Amino acid sequence: MVRGMDDTSPITLDEAARLYTEEGWTLRRLAPRAGCAHQTLHTRLRNAGVTMRTLNAPRAKRLPEAKREQIRQELRRQPIATWVARSTGVCAPSVRALAAEDGTALADGRLWSPVDRPLVVAMRGDGMTIHEIARRTGWHWNTIWRTLDRAGLTRRIARRATA
Repeated sequence: MVRGMDDTSPITLDEAARLYTEEGWTLRRLAPRAGCAHQTLHTRLRNAGVTMRTLNAPRAKRLPEAKREQIRQELRRQPIATWVARSTGVCAPSVRALAAEDGTALADGRLWSPVDRPLVVAMRGDGMTIHEIARRTGWHWNTIWRTLDRAGLTRRIARRATA
């Protein structure tokens, strides 16, 4: 164990340094496994000689090649940044930056603009859940719920007026 790390920590400082530099893990993700706060981990890594990333370094450029290839595969399957981000565990701006770097065109996540009410109602009639409809159409589940509510297809609980 490296001095400063608890013996009960699931990972050592050396392992945290490797995950930070080679795998692109964030300090906030590493800190719970290292048994300390992310600020403390930053100090310990810096004192151990690890070159820390700056705020000016775009994360997409710091992602390991394996993660970048995973994102590229997802982009080929479905070119919507928010969906790819959710499935690969990175943020949407990182996906957009990688797509721009590769020259990949991104699609708008909303396939119908504005919400195609008859289609949403038909999808609900086919037994799809609000979340399934949202995934298929690219609209937020709350937008789908409001559309269905206006069509009278939700189970709204009436609230009693307070006196």
